Amino acid sequence: MILTTDLSRRYRHYFAFILLLAMGLLLTSCGSNKPSSLAITSWGPNTTQAGVAFNVQPDGSAALWVDVDQELDGKAYLSLNGFKLKSSVSGKLITAGVPAVLYAQPGTYLLNVVDVIDGKEVKSNSVKFMVKPK
Repeated sequence: MILTTDLSRRYRHYFAFILLLAMGLLLTSCGSNKPSSLAITSWGPNTTQAGVAFNVQPDGSAALWVDVDQELDGKAYLSLNGFKLKSSVSGKLITAGVPAVLYAQPGTYLLNVVDVIDGKEVKSNSVKFMVKPK
């Protein structure tokens, strides 16, 4: 009887190990099918004059749009020179309002899309948004 009990305990450990291994493989295979990189394919506008609103919205604010190479989730946002913009996502398109302070001065500003892929923030390539003197 003691031998049978020892064997069943040993097999329980093996069974638990195999079960945990199978669960880990299952969870890994259920991960996101999204690529781990993100690329901007087009955007607009790509230039404006200092202090002049662009792509003017009904409320008078300025706005940018960006297309990327893959579907985005609702957590994605646009970043202009590191400033997180309030953004809206629809498939591969993301739009955002731009506060006037961000285009008040001439310069070249970097625009990125930031998305959450497999729980990590992934930043797209940078494109240039030019603000020219008046």
